Amino acid sequence: MTDAQEYAHLMARVREAVLSGDPAPAAPREVVSASWERSLAGGVDPDGHLPPIVWSTDDLRDRRAAHPLAEVLPVLRSTLVSIADEAMHLMIVTDADGTILWREGQVDVRRLADEVGLAEGTRWSESAMGTNAMGTTLAVGRPVQIHSAEHLVRAIHAWTCAAAPVHDPDTGAVLGAIDVTGPLRTRHPATLALVTAAAQLAEGQLRLRMTARDEQLRLRNLPHLLGLRGAALLSPTGRVIAAESCGPLPERLAARPGVLALPDGREAVVERLEEGYLLRLARGSRPHGAPTLGLRFLGATHPVATVDGREQPLSPRHAEILTALALHPEGMTADQLALALHGDAGNPTTARAEMHRLRAALGERIVLTRPYRIAATVTADFLDLPTQLRTGDFTTATTAGPSSPAATPPSSATSATSWRRPPAKPSSPPPTPTTSGPTPTPPPPPPTWRSGTPSSAPFPATTPVSPKPKPVATTSTTPPRRSPARACPQSPARDSRARSTAPRPGLCTEDRPRPLCATTWVLRAKSTSVAPESSTARPVPRSRNGPLTRVPRRASDHTALPLVVVGVTRPGRNRRRCGSPRR
Repeated sequence: MTDAQEYAHLMARVREAVLSGDPAPAAPREVVSASWERSLAGGVDPDGHLPPIVWSTDDLRDRRAAHPLAEVLPVLRSTLVSIADEAMHLMIVTDADGTILWREGQVDVRRLADEVGLAEGTRWSESAMGTNAMGTTLAVGRPVQIHSAEHLVRAIHAWTCAAAPVHDPDTGAVLGAIDVTGPLRTRHPATLALVTAAAQLAEGQLRLRMTARDEQLRLRNLPHLLGLRGAALLSPTGRVIAAESCGPLPERLAARPGVLALPDGREAVVERLEEGYLLRLARGSRPHGAPTLGLRFLGATHPVATVDGREQPLSPRHAEILTALALHPEGMTADQLALALHGDAGNPTTARAEMHRLRAALGERIVLTRPYRIAATVTADFLDLPTQLRTGDFTTATTAGPSSPAATPPSSATSATSWRRPPAKPSSPPPTPTTSGPTPTPPPPPPTWRSGTPSSAPFPATTPVSPKPKPVATTSTTPPRRSPARACPQSPARDSRARSTAPRPGLCTEDRPRPLCATTWVLRAKSTSVAPESSTARPVPRSRNGPLTRVPRRASDHTALPLVVVGVTRPGRNRRRCGSPRR
């Protein structure tokens, strides 16, 4: 006896116990138990119940031609029918009421399905046939798999089925269900995943077709739309496709000709087009009252703002800005926003740029400037959370956001840290090698040098050094040559003229009208506040005066150290310029 058969026998005993009111040997799944309750409350007979025939053959033909799923039927056939034939299954497509529109599969399986009324034109909703995959998935709005005695009606206990709903990408309404049904022995755990993928594929095809229709409608009416001020183009279902100088509009409006009142108080006139609607704002119509702004941030995967009934997805940074502004109704300057968002390293210019993008997304009526503040009536879940916790409404508090007894709203210093990127971890030293062998010798410490006095720590043995006098400024008599377009990163030790002249360490004070293509190298002087050397730093180049390091780009990288110039170079006439390709 297989596991599927054992589960079928167990569910048969559970079903009999539930119908008779006796204790059940096991609890059915939650989706099955809830479906049994709905079916019994709807008057479904568990014994000997057959599905009603809703559509005749002629009516069914017209129903199929007008249904939206007829456009994606070829895709479903290429995806499911071949698999269903090999696995002794049937592919079934229903409408939103549970009426079977298409049924395809092997002849033998279709003959068995006719015995239980699983045919085209019959209705298989929960109210008509009790618990089954097609009716239950339409009732709950998600993929469902029903096996054997989980069906409420005894006549279909020998069948197993999996179904998934298909939603309209335009309105979000359920268009129908895609079902794969077969005899009990054909049960497979991957059937539900297969049906779910087929439903998603169908929704994707419908979305592509909707986008193509919207583009055709936009191109056809674009010249007429650009000639009007304060007009919008609506789809046949009332969805806003394009707008011209209309300000913020909801995503969807009432699709009927006549006068229409917008949520912000403005009046508009809707006119019928051949394939949609044209909305024109009334002259002199202005918004009445303050706009409304709803923020749903707690427990949400993606933050969303609702502006006068229109949902606007937000980036994590914009959600942080709105949280900071909602916690400071008096307003915040660019410096305050930069401090709240980025800390001491914040830049007011970055905050102003983000505010410009946020105002373009939400509208200038929602966020004002000087200082930045929210001019709309704000309703936010994180603002209601402290009141819910103080009043003891823990059920609403835990369902609105993260279920944490210590949940508190973000402070002004953190400003919605739930979407903030985690701080960069400090770089740790490389792990100690675990392989056996001699321990590598660490590089020698950088030498120190004090002007006018011998070094307190000797240089490496390979570089004899004697005390040198204090460097003085020198002036080069070489006439200036053509100035390069960019600074040369070559080392001064590579210039033959620099080696031949051998300039002494010092600063060049000559007034040169053109910039030198030069690289300045400095000696690290001895100081009590020298930045610690990293163990992974690359070895620095050396000269006869000691190691050479580049001037740090920021003052915070190295503490103020005395710098001594040891070389300035200029590219010769026959030398290759920096950045130019080799010949």
